[in-house]
Amino acid sequence: MFRSSIRAWIRLLIIAGGLLMSAPSALALFSSLSIDLSGPSIGGVVPSGTAAISQGGFPAQPGIVEIRVSNLNLPDGTLLSVSLSDCGPVAVGSMTLFATQAQLKTAFRRGCRIGRLSKILVNNGTATVLSSVRWKF
Repeated sequence: MFRSSIRAWIRLLIIAGGLLMSAPSALALFSSLSIDLSGPSIGGVVPSGTAAISQGGFPAQPGIVEIRVSNLNLPDGTLLSVSLSDCGPVAVGSMTLFATQAQLKTAFRRGCRIGRLSKILVNNGTATVLSSVRWKF
């Protein structure tokens, strides 16, 4: 009887551990994250940027993303779109380049959760000009 109880508990722990291991990465939420953005040289100039995510009000409030880019060697007025990998294929916002710089602060849709494996892409049309490097917790 004692052995069967131990075996039952071991099975239960194995099942619970398996469920936790297979849970989506979104369950590992961080209230705030920041990351550097980098991209390939454009006309001999290497672009750079930063992104900050705030999702401390989740799930009652949507998260906020703030993007700043600089040294983008593209014409003034260039429209850049920002996408978050865990928010689907639709851009979460756009920003307009002026004097090689642009910034965006916007909420992303409810239900979209950013975790440590999420990617941020800044695109000029279909070309990615900046992307996330490594999250800072």
